[in-house]
Amino acid sequence: MLLFFDLDRVNISSVKKHVKIDSAYLAALVCFLFVFCLPALGQTVSLELRTKTGRAEFHVGEVILVDLLFISDTPNAYERNRGISFPESYPMPDTFLVEPREGWVDPLGDYRKALFRAEHSGHFPMAGSMFFAKHVLGLEPYVLSLILNDYVRFSRPGRYVLQVEDTAVIPISRRLGVPEHLAVTSNRLELVILPDDSGWQQNKLRETLETLAQLQEVIDSHARSYSASLNDSCVRLRAMGISAAGTIMVDSLRHEDLFSYCSFQPGILEFPDPRFILVRLRKRFNDPDFPVTYTFFNTMAMISLLAEGHADQLFGSGQEKIDRRLEQQLLSVVSLKRGEAKTGTINTLVQMCFAAYGGDMGEFTNVPKEPSPLNTQVLQVATANFEQLSPGVQKIVNNYRKAHGLETTRP
Repeated sequence: MLLFFDLDRVNISSVKKHVKIDSAYLAALVCFLFVFCLPALGQTVSLELRTKTGRAEFHVGEVILVDLLFISDTPNAYERNRGISFPESYPMPDTFLVEPREGWVDPLGDYRKALFRAEHSGHFPMAGSMFFAKHVLGLEPYVLSLILNDYVRFSRPGRYVLQVEDTAVIPISRRLGVPEHLAVTSNRLELVILPDDSGWQQNKLRETLETLAQLQEVIDSHARSYSASLNDSCVRLRAMGISAAGTIMVDSLRHEDLFSYCSFQPGILEFPDPRFILVRLRKRFNDPDFPVTYTFFNTMAMISLLAEGHADQLFGSGQEKIDRRLEQQLLSVVSLKRGEAKTGTINTLVQMCFAAYGGDMGEFTNVPKEPSPLNTQVLQVATANFEQLSPGVQKIVNNYRKAHGLETTRP
């Protein structure tokens, strides 16, 4: 360096200036990186997994509630989503690692995988961004409660060890940029799963039927407050996995508000025997006094694929074929339905077959000009029962008629 300065004295002052300026930038950069990356370098977030009640022994089919406790030794450095969607799609923010690998399954695993493939293949539109409230982590534990049965269903007794890998924690300093999620692993939690207890199951079924009736009354009355124990019956029924519980969930399709409130559609999809559920659905499908609603139709289409071993076709071409088959079958049973069940079934038939005509005129200029034989029959049924149809379905029927140059029908 001395030789360099001796040979080029003219540039010494400029070199010194550049050195000073570069040093200043370097110092600022080091300071910025220190503040920016300090929390990540420390990895100060810990995660504890424990059962909500402190119990470690549960029967097969019993509800297992767990808590995830997040603590950060560096307050105001990390945050975690407070929202939970159900059922969660892949990749999930919380992954349960279970040992041994046998004796349990992810009850909604096939559904999650099919939805993930459909969204990322472009066949099924990806859901819009979901914004959840954030919880800033600190020394006080942030508790996230989960129903373990929706992630892990134990099918046989034994000792199991669980851990959770969570990827929903992000440094607050990265909030404005691309979030860099931390991978936080919990402690190991040991559970003892005992054989199912038929006596306990029967007692719980009786209690559940009583509480579901009370819950239906609450829904019908639009009550603003009620006992939280009524919600427990929904969770308990989804977890049981026995035929009686499956039958109750299917029969709840008669009351869509209750069916939706209790999340019984995911409960049916995670039921261990989809063939049994399909048999029950077919029985109600043909019942003259049981309405086939849109939710009923959609649930039956998905269960048909699961029962036939084609879970990979959920949300894809396989489900579209099932839909067309069920539409034809639905048309054939309409004449057997009575009263409100008939009206509800016709509403569903129109919604499914004339789905492209649900918007405003001009939005369906690309629909086929020649109606299919099925749609021609559906139009005849809808026209004959037009006055009983819901206003929304009446609009769909008239849109269909306009698009095909037919006179509209007035109630």
